[in-house]
Amino acid sequence: KRAREYAENIVSTIPYPVLVLDEKIRVINANEAFLALFKTTRQDVISWPIAELPNIVWQTPDFEEMLSKSLATGRAIEEAIVRGISRRGWAIVLQMKTRRLSTKGDKGPFLLVAFEDITRRKRNEEERATLFQALEESRAVLEDRVHERTEQLSKSYGQLRTLGEQLV
Repeated sequence: KRAREYAENIVSTIPYPVLVLDEKIRVINANEAFLALFKTTRQDVISWPIAELPNIVWQTPDFEEMLSKSLATGRAIEEAIVRGISRRGWAIVLQMKTRRLSTKGDKGPFLLVAFEDITRRKRNEEERATLFQALEESRAVLEDRVHERTEQLSKSYGQLRTLGEQLV
């Protein structure tokens, strides 16, 4: 019991959203950062399978399978990107890490799942890519116009030169 309380206290102090899942990928603990991120309560998430949480629709097709494999194999997930939409309609992009936890005397194993909200970073990266593409397209258009104008000026210069030679 002390080990479980110790683990729960550690999870509660982590500043990133964290869940602890059981062997059926159900939520057995959620820290305050997770609850705040999804604007929910502990009662709304505890005992729910992660794929069926009432406050978010996961949009990563193999999300639950990734978690199940991580738990079954003990192989950690490092920096997987998962996407979801809250029931209130806002999109979220999360970077996820997992670690399998085994303790003596408890049912288990458990899966510790930590999230980092990278929605703003991803949005900024997408906007930057869109702006860069627009910049490249504008550059190509300007280069074409400069080339056309250079040809026109060269042609006009040639005509003026011919006219000047005729006048002399």
